Amino acid sequence: MSSEGYGRIKYHKPIRRMLGEDRHVRDFFEGETDEVPPFYVDRVRGELGPFWEDLPAGALNHDQNAYFKKTDQARVEELAQG
Repeated sequence: MSSEGYGRIKYHKPIRRMLGEDRHVRDFFEGETDEVPPFYVDRVRGELGPFWEDLPAGALNHDQNAYFKKTDQARVEELAQG
């Protein structure tokens, strides 16, 4: 097995464990919450090192429906104007 394979196993084993044991991680993966689990926040913080402080507020959050919400709101406003 390549070293990449061992790296993947090393990464995925704790993820699999957390899915079974950590309700917050499971809720995030199942879409029940959009709050990023501390495991991932800590991982990003560690990868970014001193650049962590440069992240803008909300940088780790993502609304996958933002486009639809914006276009729906624009359509409502358009209809309201006649």
